[in-house]
Amino acid sequence: MKPQTPRQQLIYDYLRKKKTALSAYDILDEFRDHGFRAPSQIYRVLNKLLEFGLIHKVESLSAYIACEQEHDIGQSFLTICNGCGIVKEIPNASFVENLDKLDGLEGFTPQELVVEVKGRCSICN
Repeated sequence: MKPQTPRQQLIYDYLRKKKTALSAYDILDEFRDHGFRAPSQIYRVLNKLLEFGLIHKVESLSAYIACEQEHDIGQSFLTICNGCGIVKEIPNASFVENLDKLDGLEGFTPQELVVEVKGRCSICN
């Protein structure tokens, strides 16, 4: 899916250019001149982009990054460098496929998988 409004496109394009995750407040500071006045406006756009599967929320940082590749919505495997803050999305189909095993456990239905691994990238090592 693609962004559906000019504001969604603006924020999505901005996130795609960044290597580090950005908070809603970071984004708000960047786009005040584009008519964004309150965090709620940014959160509405971010929630839509999440719904479309175009961005990820980095839960441990309360921040957002653009998806690097197509995958099922709600499935992400992210590495976060503690040195420079670069966040990378790692494709790992076998890891995600194991989620199917949870489906048979006492009626448990997985809805979202977020795995975040913190460490140091090759540049910061």
